[in-house]
Amino acid sequence: MKFEKLTDIKIRIILSLKDMETNNISVEDVLSNSADSQKLIESIIIKAEKKLGFKTGDSQLLVEAIAPSNKECIFTITKLLDENICARKYKNSFIFKFEKFDDFISLCAFLKNFSYLNLKSFSKNFSLIFYNNTYYLRLIEPGNSCMIIDYIKSLFEEFGKDVSYSAGIDGVLNEYGKVVFEKNAILKCINSFTKKI
Repeated sequence: MKFEKLTDIKIRIILSLKDMETNNISVEDVLSNSADSQKLIESIIIKAEKKLGFKTGDSQLLVEAIAPSNKECIFTITKLLDENICARKYKNSFIFKFEKFDDFISLCAFLKNFSYLNLKSFSKNFSLIFYNNTYYLRLIEPGNSCMIIDYIKSLFEEFGKDVSYSAGIDGVLNEYGKVVFEKNAILKCINSFTKKI
């Protein structure tokens, strides 16, 4: 069993075929929502706490399981933040930059395929700003989408770069940036540009 800390709230655990045999569970069992699968996940989380210091406490958890082959299973476990903590964490501190507008369009086209993501509600909290030949996607306020944001942050990183904590970036964008989409940036991009892809 391999443990990897991705962020303070996200870990990855890789189970080998030997690990599954030791726990008397198959790949199919792991990917199902059976009692055996849930027991395995609970024991994995306990081990992760010991190995990585990943304390879950009363947090809600998002558990994703994939089996890229019959020889291993990969779990990604994310602690979902309390809305109040999340709101404080992301107020004026969630900014991604995209070198090209096409990169932002690609992100939006990708997000369009997530059926569980309520894009109408989620998108309203984002603005897109153009500054110094670069596009910046900024979270205006977390709103009700807060618990999803930590989960999708890793998806955003496939298309752009997180610059949330760059010194003064928020002030520079406010003063010198040109607003492309004031609100609903993701949904407006999907409606205007992704049909052409």
